[in-house]
Amino acid sequence: MSLDGKLGYQEISDLLNLVEKSSKSGILTISNDRNSACMFFNRGKLVRASSDKISDRIGEVLLNHGVISQEEIEQALEIQKNEERRRRLGTIFSVELGVEDAAIQSALTTQFKAIVFEVLSWEEGRFNFEFGEPSDTLDKFNFGSSGFILEVGIEAGFTSRLENHSGNSSFIFIDTRKDFVDVCIEFCKEQSIAARCILTMTELKSVVQADDNHKILILSSNLGPDARQVAKAVRKTFPDMPIIAYGSDNAVWKEGGLAEFAQGFVKAPTAEDLKGPDGYDHLESFISMLQGAISSTDS
Repeated sequence: MSLDGKLGYQEISDLLNLVEKSSKSGILTISNDRNSACMFFNRGKLVRASSDKISDRIGEVLLNHGVISQEEIEQALEIQKNEERRRRLGTIFSVELGVEDAAIQSALTTQFKAIVFEVLSWEEGRFNFEFGEPSDTLDKFNFGSSGFILEVGIEAGFTSRLENHSGNSSFIFIDTRKDFVDVCIEFCKEQSIAARCILTMTELKSVVQADDNHKILILSSNLGPDARQVAKAVRKTFPDMPIIAYGSDNAVWKEGGLAEFAQGFVKAPTAEDLKGPDGYDHLESFISMLQGAISSTDS
């Protein structure tokens, strides 16, 4: 299983929150035409990070920060080589060579923040999170990533563009698959997100006029050719309303002409996904990706 999306502060923040809260393991790859970066997670904690410009080798990081010597790096590598169940070098530096934990933690924090700051400064890019099995590798040093991405976001000013969504917003789903939408709406309610499903323009007009909430149309591309007609009608009647399409395949969005009226597309979980053991995680990531797509319409 993997998650894909467009690079942006909100999207990455939502994803890292999801990974941390659900204690997931895997590799987050972020890239564009010129650069790439990777973050490695074990049970929701960030344990390693690297980019084209910043090395992920803990020995090099600590050496560059003046924490250890080249001789100590070689000692640690020799110890690791002879271990049946290998520990990470950071743990060996701490336990076997007496390097202060605070110095190691500080150096790693600086490195990880630099990588996050770097990728968030890219003007464009994509991300992919490939879920994997938890590693048994013993690692004394790890990080709750959602905390420092918020800190980096505040330092860099990335969070300022989210202020447009600090008020009340409402999701308006248009989809004939009642079972799927009911599950989404129930989840939204748990997260204090206003949401409802409609099937006609008359219903939409009534909902729009009901209150002052910021309305976002969440349109299923599974409606086929009708999806484009609905989006066209909504755009004509409510030109300022954001429209986000979703479905199992973005080809319908691109080739069916829906992209002309909808600002973004989010891949939706299948019925099998929702029924499986990771159903809640699929649903949570779907709603998070919707929120990220909505944020990008105002960026």
